[in-house]
Amino acid sequence: MFQGLIQVAAAMHQFLDLKRDGGPIKTLAKARSRLEPFVSESHGLDLADLLDAVGKWQSWLVRREGERPAVPRIRVVEPAAVR
Repeated sequence: MFQGLIQVAAAMHQFLDLKRDGGPIKTLAKARSRLEPFVSESHGLDLADLLDAVGKWQSWLVRREGERPAVPRIRVVEPAAVR
């Protein structure tokens, strides 16, 4: 799961800071595949919401239609579980 979270951050860095186009698409796909198995056992994080945001970015990066989606955020839903 940790690697998937890092890959989401890396994809955003690739696009927003380094202005790369192809890399973020591949990196978000890798992030999704690493995060999806943990949705049911979120370890205190809202992974479903994060994956929804990742999906919006994946679609936007391919189509480039409409406004750019909000940057994905990791939301803590159970603070005791992330300690």
